[in-house]
Amino acid sequence: MLDSKAQTRLVVGLILLVLTGPFVLPRVDWGTAGMLWLVIWGAVVGALAYPAAALWHRLIANRRGPTS
Repeated sequence: MLDSKAQTRLVVGLILLVLTGPFVLPRVDWGTAGMLWLVIWGAVVGALAYPAAALWHRLIANRRGPTS
């Protein structure tokens, strides 16, 4: 099972894929260049999911206050 940070990265990544998909997928020609573009798009979304998930965890932690 994934820990909470990994789950957050997964969810944020999926949300980014869903939000950006309609802008990317219609422009893809399904040849070699199109597949390369999809790989690059997936890598960029995956890379953006890490700082977005970290920001989400900081915002939630600040809202909850100290846990001790």
